[in-house]
Amino acid sequence: MADQRITAGPSKFDLMLAVFERGKNVEFTVDGKQVEVNVSSILAEDGSRESWCLSGYIIGQQFKRYTAYFSTQRRTGRFTEVE
Repeated sequence: MADQRITAGPSKFDLMLAVFERGKNVEFTVDGKQVEVNVSSILAEDGSRESWCLSGYIIGQQFKRYTAYFSTQRRTGRFTEVE
């Protein structure tokens, strides 16, 4: 599936909690819709400590995975559903 734009997302603190507290989910605004996800994996995209590569599962869609690039500084990025 094609990349979709993230126009709003969690703060760095909320993203950190989603990684370290199992069961805590975060929400992204993707192409105007709220999407709730869990964060299974997070990697630093560069040395800025503001750019992240994420993956996990979309809440409410059984076994639907996603990958995303997200900037906590701008709170924007790209979101892709994985088939």
